[in-house]
Parts: sequence; C-alpha cells; structure tokens
Amino acid sequence: MRFELDADQADLAALARRFFTDVLADDRAAILAGRPGQEPKIWARLATEAGFPAIAVPAEHDGADGTWLDLALVLEAAGQAVSSQPLLATAGAAVAVLRAGGPGAHPALTEIAAGERTATWVDAARPADGLTASARDGGWRVTGQRAHVLHGDSVDLLLVAARTADGLGLFTVERGSASVTSETPLDPARSLGTVVLDGTPATSVATDLDEAALVRAQAITRILLAAEQVGVGQGVLDLAVEHALTRQQFGRPIGGFQAVKHLLADAYADVDSARVVARYAAWAVSTPAAAVDRLEDPVELAALTCAHVSPAIERAAAAALQVLGGVGYAWEHPAHLYYKRALSSARLLGPADEHLDRLAAGLGLGPARR
Repeated sequence: MRFELDADQADLAALARRFFTDVLADDRAAILAGRPGQEPKIWARLATEAGFPAIAVPAEHDGADGTWLDLALVLEAAGQAVSSQPLLATAGAAVAVLRAGGPGAHPALTEIAAGERTATWVDAARPADGLTASARDGGWRVTGQRAHVLHGDSVDLLLVAARTADGLGLFTVERGSASVTSETPLDPARSLGTVVLDGTPATSVATDLDEAALVRAQAITRILLAAEQVGVGQGVLDLAVEHALTRQQFGRPIGGFQAVKHLLADAYADVDSARVVARYAAWAVSTPAAAVDRLEDPVELAALTCAHVSPAIERAAAAALQVLGGVGYAWEHPAHLYYKRALSSARLLGPADEHLDRLAAGLGLGPARR
C-alpha cells in the first residue's frame, strides 16, 4: 500500500489549499446570500488560473491527464474550505461517467477541461435505475426523474445513464431542456436539484455503454466524495484547535483541560485515519489492478472507504462543535457549514450502513445492494 504523496502531489495539494483560501471570502459571501456555487468569477478562476476541472480529463480530450488521486487532493482542499463550487460534480462525477462513454464523450470532456461548461451526473447514486431512453424523430428522448442531484439546479449539462431498447446508453441533456426544481438542502453551501425528464431531448454519448464501466464510474465518484469529506473534517478540526488555543477560561486556554484534549485527540485520529483510507482508495483506482494489493475491486474499495470515512468525519465535526461551544452554533461562524456538509455528504451517495451491507454481501453474508 502507498500512503505518502510524492513531491508533485504535495505541491498540487498546497496549491489547491492556497487557491481555496484565496477565494474563500467571495465564496462564503455567495453562500450566505443563498447563491452557492453561482459566483461566475470564482469558477472562471478555478478553471483558467488553476485548471482544476481538467485534472482527470485525458490528454486526448485536451485535459491535464492527471490521476484520480490528483483530483482527490484538490477536492480535499475544496472540502477544507467548504467550497460551494460544483467541482465534485463537474470534475469528479461528470468526468468519471464520461470517461466510461468512449469516443462520443470528446465534446463534453473538452468543454469541461476548458472550464466552459459545468456538469453533473444525474443518476450517480443509482445509475440507470428507472431511467429510459428511446430513439425518436432522428434523436433521443430520455424519461425518468431523480431527487437530490448534486448541483442539478445550477450546472450547464446533465449526464444521464439510461436503459435503451438495445442495452445501456449515456446521454447529455441541457439543463434548460429539463424540468429542474431547486431543493432546500441541509447544507447551504451545496445546491441540490430534483430533475424530471419526460421525453426530454438528449444527445447520445454512447449507446453501448459497458455496465462494468458504469459501476466503476460510480465507485470513483464515491471515493472522490470521501476525499472531499476528509477536507471537511480537517477544516472543522482546525477551527476547533484554534479556538481551544485562544479561548480563555479560569485564566488558561481551554485546550489545556483534559476533556477538551480528549475531544480534539479523538477528532484528530478520526480525520487522520479517514485521510489515509480515502487517499489509498484514490490511488488504487488510479493504478492498474495488478499493482494494487488485495482490494482491487473498485466497488468493494468504494464501499469500504465510504463506510469508514463518513462516520469518522461526522464524529470529528460533532466533537469540534462541542469544543467550540455556543459560538459554533452561530450563523456567522463557519462551524455549522462544516457540520452540515459532514452530515449531508454522508448520505449523498448512500449511507454507511448501505456500504457495509454491500461489503457483507461480497463476503457471502447477505443480499447485495446497488
């Protein structure tokens, strides 16, 4: 197993942290104004200055030809700032499923790499389940619906895996062509949308999509979400440590009291172990299976990662709120953003018990869940 970053990866992680720190004030203002992820100048900088949307796009599609681990490191930094930008949706989920789509994905991947378009994978939680596509009038029409679509109400392009008369296909839908309703999410820094497709015009990316490739894309998306969760845990832990070092009680910093030390130590252990698990998973799906020790199956790896990372980050966020006390519950303090992101992310692509059931099924201990 490999857990250490090389010099280039460490530099990328540092660059990402600096970038999200630099845009934090503008992003936080958009969140508090009820416009998460809808500040064009931040996305423009993210795409043109940093080139983050292009990281996992292959070179033949004008991308940076980086690895999923490279993208995971950037998403850690995004999580550490509770960024509202649709980076996980666009550079993560959308690119993952488009890479499964073959040559037909070239136009969309090229636009994403250039930062010209944002996108999301509508059915990342349950690929193709209840979604159908039919050829009609010289084109394609897609039917079905999904709730809680990541940035579904704000991105430019919707990606849909759907069943056809001949098998499985991947399609792109312009958001303006679909019926999309904004939801009121627990996490005010991440917009969600309910997408309804009723014979909606779509462009075919692939009509012979491989089921295994689609499942792998879902696994990669879950691993990338876990990487972002690690950043959330680190961000809220940093807030708690800073508070414990500066808040005075009985003439001394509260960090000197044993009860507070224990909370922070447990939170640190949770975040650190989650980081190791998430980075290993991102490395494993970036590496040929023959070079990966034991858990080569990306579905099992994603289930293991999510089952460990989600509860660990939830515990860390809860502990941080206890350390922060009353100030952590104030709207003006960012702690609530971290806590809400931790809770919502843990359920976004399946709760921990669902992932544990999947692992148990792989061991022959019960029925499998998708």
